[in-house]
Amino acid sequence: MDMNIDNMHNKAIEKGGDELGFWQSIGDRKCVKDTSGNILATKITFLYFSGSPSHRKKTHWRIDEFRLPIQFYTLHNS
Repeated sequence: MDMNIDNMHNKAIEKGGDELGFWQSIGDRKCVKDTSGNILATKITFLYFSGSPSHRKKTHWRIDEFRLPIQFYTLHNS
C-alpha cells in the first residue's frame, strides 16, 4: 500500500478491551479506492469477543474502521 497514513497506531489498535471482552482485528488493512484507482482511505474490520483472550467467545458485534490519508488533513485544515 503506497499511502502516507498514520502508521503509529496500526499495531496498537489490533486488540483493545476490558475485563468483559475485547476487539480484535481480522484480516489485513485494505485500500478504499475511487473509480480512478486513487486511494481514498484504508479499512480494517474488528470483531468483538467476550471473555479473556484465553477463554474468548465470538459475538455478533463487528465494526469497520476507516482511516483517511494524512494528506487529507493537510489539504482540508488550512
